[in-house]
Amino acid sequence: MSYLLFMDESGHDHKNMNYEVRGGISIASVNVFNFLKDIQCSEEKIFGCRLSEFKTEIKGSKLLEKERFKWAAQDKKLSKEDRQKGCRRFLTACLEKRSPTRQDFTAFGQASLEMADTILGLLKKYKAKVFACLIEKGVKKPLNFEFDDYLRKDHVFLMEIFANFLARQREDGLLIMDQCEKEYDKKFKRQLTNYFSKTISGQQHANWIVPEPLFIESDINYLIQVADVCIYIINTGYRRSQGMHAPARSEIQERYENKIARLQYKGYKTIKGQRKVLESIKLHKSPYQTRKKR
Repeated sequence: MSYLLFMDESGHDHKNMNYEVRGGISIASVNVFNFLKDIQCSEEKIFGCRLSEFKTEIKGSKLLEKERFKWAAQDKKLSKEDRQKGCRRFLTACLEKRSPTRQDFTAFGQASLEMADTILGLLKKYKAKVFACLIEKGVKKPLNFEFDDYLRKDHVFLMEIFANFLARQREDGLLIMDQCEKEYDKKFKRQLTNYFSKTISGQQHANWIVPEPLFIESDINYLIQVADVCIYIINTGYRRSQGMHAPARSEIQERYENKIARLQYKGYKTIKGQRKVLESIKLHKSPYQTRKKR
């Protein structure tokens, strides 16, 4: 058995988000097929269709945008049949560039929030873990930075904590990443290669993590979409890592922060004879600080 870490990112355009986040969800390979079946079945039960049929997908920024919460709360909770019909009418109207009805907005808002709830519930059911590293939006790379072909400190942490998890499970792991711009992906792959082949810690972690990531487009992979939802929640509503003081969206924090916290992996590392607790969601204040400088 192995563990697959499906990875995505949030806030890298440095526009609307307070943090830049990279991370994802890890799930045992033996659970992937059943998890996928449950996700697809849930999508059809909640929306009354597959979102891909209407040229859209499961994304955090879509399921949990502010308007979705307003639509969901504007009327009483709809029955399953009314919600499904309303969702199909909503999606059809959007494709045809027509305005949906009030009930259709309500149906789609309620379905979107229920889908996010269901995703986190299924992750817990299949014992998945969430891993994420964050930096603040305003952090800039130093002009004289000499290690651009190596992973930043926050990305190194992500590999370290995933390797720590794998070592405790006594299983290997594979990185599966959302495909972005080709040059951007090539750069990150080069940084990973240098980390695993040219650094001591990277060589050690390559005993657990397959040092060759796979890239796949999110619109054809449910698990990348699930990772996107988790990373979006962390960026907008999770504030439990030390130093996270940016404002959170209260509706997301109240509804989902505890659920994300329960999916976090907690490990241990011995440093100079002292046992240190490691958490798999962490903010890094100085991602460009090298070990030599520290």
